[in-house]
Amino acid sequence: MRYWILLPALLFSLASFADEAAIGYVKTATGDAYVISKNVKTAAKPGTPVFQGSQLKTGAKSSLGVTFKDETVMSFGPDTELTVDEYLYAPSQGKLKLGSKLAKGSMNYVSGVIAKLQGITDRTAAEKCKGLLIAVPRSELPEQEEGEYYWSDLIGLAVKNVQGVELGRVKELFATGANDVLVVEGKRERLIPYIGQVVLEVDLAGKRMVVDWDAEF
Repeated sequence: MRYWILLPALLFSLASFADEAAIGYVKTATGDAYVISKNVKTAAKPGTPVFQGSQLKTGAKSSLGVTFKDETVMSFGPDTELTVDEYLYAPSQGKLKLGSKLAKGSMNYVSGVIAKLQGITDRTAAEKCKGLLIAVPRSELPEQEEGEYYWSDLIGLAVKNVQGVELGRVKELFATGANDVLVVEGKRERLIPYIGQVVLEVDLAGKRMVVDWDAEF
């Protein structure tokens, strides 16, 4: 009887995936590697489809390689978690987008069509751009959801802690893989993790930020 109850749910799950086009496929997988799509956890193996919203996970001593439709390649090391939030590949309409969040771990990224620059078609041309900064007009950036900010919005904000002590201003940010880090320059430089437990308030209009951070650190 239990099999008859579970089978329709399984068929419904498979049908929902069939209606959604895959945005990429697993190319390599070793150890404990998984693709989680719509709360269905699948052991990764070559050919496993990846969808928008899929979470890619690897365990200890494991690895995973995924190739997307635009030929973007992502390779994940051990203990890594990444979610593919957005993916749009419609070159005929000029619509290209890839957005993902790395919760923890490490990865290598080789860009495909979505991240290619016009006129840069081979390695020799790309090497000439080494060291250059790539700029995107602000008008081309997608709108951020509530509580999300671009790094450029945070640079220059005055930072004080919950005790009211002025710590300085945000000089820059950098990513560690686990989370982003604020470089706050005041009487001395401080490295403050940009996480919800620490950054309590961001006021862009008031050009300030409140953090739960001991002034002695």
